[in-house]
Amino acid sequence: MVTNDLEEALSGQDLARLDDILGTKEKPKYLPSLKKLLSNLSSKAVNSVRRSPRYRRIMEKVPPSLKPILREAQYELTTLVQDGRRDMFTAVAIETTSICNRKCGYCPNSKPDLLAKRPQKEMDMGLYISIIDDLARIGFQGRVALQHYGEPLKDSQIDERVRIACEKLPLALITLYSNGDMLTPERLEALVEAGIGNILVTNHNPSGRMSSTLRRLNAYLDENPEMRAYCQVRNGIQTLSNRTGLVEIPEAKLRNIQYCVPPTHNAVIDVEGNAVICSNDYLGNVTLGNVQTDGIMNIWNSERYRTLRHELKRGIFTEEICKTCTG
Repeated sequence: MVTNDLEEALSGQDLARLDDILGTKEKPKYLPSLKKLLSNLSSKAVNSVRRSPRYRRIMEKVPPSLKPILREAQYELTTLVQDGRRDMFTAVAIETTSICNRKCGYCPNSKPDLLAKRPQKEMDMGLYISIIDDLARIGFQGRVALQHYGEPLKDSQIDERVRIACEKLPLALITLYSNGDMLTPERLEALVEAGIGNILVTNHNPSGRMSSTLRRLNAYLDENPEMRAYCQVRNGIQTLSNRTGLVEIPEAKLRNIQYCVPPTHNAVIDVEGNAVICSNDYLGNVTLGNVQTDGIMNIWNSERYRTLRHELKRGIFTEEICKTCTG
């Protein structure tokens, strides 16, 4: 199903919110361009529109307060095209291991008292396969990120997990987010052979200086530019979250959140199979169910989950961790 009009993908309330945020003044010149760009999508374009230079130029002019709602519109259109329905996740994070080799100051893993409250282990392979099978049954073709708070390369079975996901979900994009400490050129080649779609490596060193491993990786990517399609290296994170109040972050680096859109299109599953409200819920304070017993779609479609998503994307924060996270 492909919609030819943005209004068909949004409810009257959604459009009213756009007007509320923009106010009663004359609408900005960029808004019609963005609507036209989003409303004339094909199945192929819906997956690549955010990469287009035109989209980036328009989004640079959009006020921060409006960006979450426009991104929500894009995700609504994506799910309409791919799944024939609104309110469907386009990305899934699966924590195949909760073990991390780093203790970054802006991550709860750096707090021993918090770390002790989470199991330090790899996900059971049977549980992992059941999640992938759940996604295969609905023909999932979004992004599957094999991570949460663990370093995916600490997972002794990560290559096999990538291979299984690629085999059962041929239209999905299988990704890893890594600190790169263990990502040698040989490991990268093995993951590409297993079918990985993308690996995003972040240099977490506060000084910005790259480790010898990352320097070697960058040199390899320079010598083999075709591999950059599978692996990118970024230097640090520009905006951070206080992880629902669990870590202290300089105010200048904190996100200013009025509307919380990610939970409306991201499903997050921790190492024990619990579906948590978002990637910032380190301790699983808002757990919606367990995928092994309830199934991912039953959890996603549950009344509580649907209500939470509806409230969050409208700036209604009822859960205590959400109030702390958004300030």
